[in-house]
Amino acid sequence: MATYGIPLLVTGLLYVILGRVSVLRDATFRVANIRRGGYLLFAGVILSSVFFIFPTSEGIMTPSVGPVVFFVLGCLMTGIWEELLCRGLIQNTLVDAFGTDRRRTWWSIVASSAIFAVMHFVRLITDPHLVVTTTTQVLYAFAIGLLLGVIYYFTRDLVTVILLHAGFNMLGGVSALFTNPPSGPTPDMPLLTAAILLVMLMPSIWVARRMYVRETAKE
Repeated sequence: MATYGIPLLVTGLLYVILGRVSVLRDATFRVANIRRGGYLLFAGVILSSVFFIFPTSEGIMTPSVGPVVFFVLGCLMTGIWEELLCRGLIQNTLVDAFGTDRRRTWWSIVASSAIFAVMHFVRLITDPHLVVTTTTQVLYAFAIGLLLGVIYYFTRDLVTVILLHAGFNMLGGVSALFTNPPSGPTPDMPLLTAAILLVMLMPSIWVARRMYVRETAKE
């Protein structure tokens, strides 16, 4: 978990420097808001199923307690850091900078989602051979980020988007707990697997847009 220490510290400092501490102070949580991310959790289940059907590792194993705990904590920490940075800080900053009318707010959410997605290209630094895997992740990260961004904008519920993000990561990555790691370098994602993932996850863009139009119509 030490991996997240510096990113969280830097993000916290940015909140202070940019005067965004009130975002954390005013954060709310309502269990009912979780249902807004129903499609995201459903997609996580599908993602997990795809990897069980088309495993990229060698063989199936039964995980011990240690890896399970580490996996859950890793998903939670990822959700906390990325949502604090991308929704709590970047999205709020863009919305305030470019205005809160219907069109400008939408494009601010789109921009913050694009930043969130592009961040995932960092994986190519350590695993330059995972081109299909990383590109696929960037594409569906944009779609998922857009949905989380819309949910956050209308609920101001930072805890909910953190839990949805972490829940998606858990559901989508749980298959890794049951598969033995490859004997050599991690193989790139098969094109068929990438196509299935994108078909299932890219509709998050439509879900997000539909939710945005519906909620703004109420205002």
